[in-house]
Amino acid sequence: GLDSNGQLYKINSFEFYRYEDIIKKEDENMYIHIKRKTNEQYQAYMLCFVFGFNMLMLTFNNLMRLVIGNTYYIDTILMFGCYIFVFIHTLKRIIKSLKFKYLLFLLIMIFLPIFTCSNDSIIQKILSEQLPYCVIAFMICISIVDYELTWKVLYKFAWLMLIISLFDSSILQLFDETSHTLGYAALFPALVFSIEIFQNVKNKIRNIIGLILACILVVQADTAGALAAVALTMILAMCFVIKKFKKWAFVLISIFLSFIAYFVNNISTITMFIADKLSLYNLRIDMLLEISRTGITTDRFRDSIYNFCYQYAKQHWFIGCGVGNERVLITQNTLVRDQTMVSNFPHNIFLELMVQFGMILGIILGILLVIFLISYLIKEKNLYAQKIAILLIGIGFFPLLYSSSYIENACFFALIGFVWKRKTILNKRYA
Repeated sequence: GLDSNGQLYKINSFEFYRYEDIIKKEDENMYIHIKRKTNEQYQAYMLCFVFGFNMLMLTFNNLMRLVIGNTYYIDTILMFGCYIFVFIHTLKRIIKSLKFKYLLFLLIMIFLPIFTCSNDSIIQKILSEQLPYCVIAFMICISIVDYELTWKVLYKFAWLMLIISLFDSSILQLFDETSHTLGYAALFPALVFSIEIFQNVKNKIRNIIGLILACILVVQADTAGALAAVALTMILAMCFVIKKFKKWAFVLISIFLSFIAYFVNNISTITMFIADKLSLYNLRIDMLLEISRTGITTDRFRDSIYNFCYQYAKQHWFIGCGVGNERVLITQNTLVRDQTMVSNFPHNIFLELMVQFGMILGIILGILLVIFLISYLIKEKNLYAQKIAILLIGIGFFPLLYSSSYIENACFFALIGFVWKRKTILNKRYA
């Protein structure tokens, strides 16, 4: 009933409300509440763009042009619009994390090729990778604070990349020949699933299936360096697992090293066996056949580059050729003279440093880089930070032992930024 003030009151233990309150509540329920993304979520999305933007753009552009025809590059503009949109939403956290020492590092990396390289095409190629990708990757990784959220987003993105890679290779058939784009796109999910297999007790079967499919794509892409990166990342992930079993560590390490030695000694037999099985499904096995003959990461072109770079470094102990000029020398003096000069890297980060800075300084820089990474990995206790670090080493360091160049590799910049920031945090914690 109504009281003297027009308020509804209780009858038989049921609670009644004013008519105006009921109407207001119904109006509120008519609105759709969309939860806003946090800065941490946008950072994780931006890191996904670092790893898979080229593959996402390739897939989107091909689908749009298959359906519409000539898009007049609107599809490309849309993808870069998404890239910029996500980046803008990370700026608040980046600005808060950015310090003078990080800016100084970025400026050095940008100005090195500008001041030392004599070829304008190579300078343009390096800067075109550094400014929109490498610098952003570095800044994103120094500003990550929620490692668990970041890893969960990366794990979901790994499945997306696997599905896209399978779709591009089997349905759209974009990769008929050797393709580093497909190989390194499939490398990302392969690394994520490898890490999850060793460091997560859940979803073992699902992750193993994902790993197998990703490795098949790497083989199909004929990218030996990516396959080697998967193997090395699995070894690194196993080291963290072995470290937890202190009593049995020596036994486990002995068994593990014995297994690796057996695998290396019988690499030809193993690759031939796998090649025979995959040939039944009409998959490309050229890479496996090459591995069975020459080893997991080498061929006559790489051998030619390695030999030249080593001989050049031996003749230049104190001063190298400068950043970028090694590509001119490699084009002039090795078997890759018919390939595009701007992409004729030394295909090994340590040789690259020695050629660019001279034998002595190059070796010192290489040793400092290894110490920088190992000293961090020993200290890291956070499980999700460990997973991200292993992934970044797998995609930003191991491939540089066989391909690409550190000076224009966004994943390498991401690795340096992440490890540098984590080392700073850990040093303060244990100071």
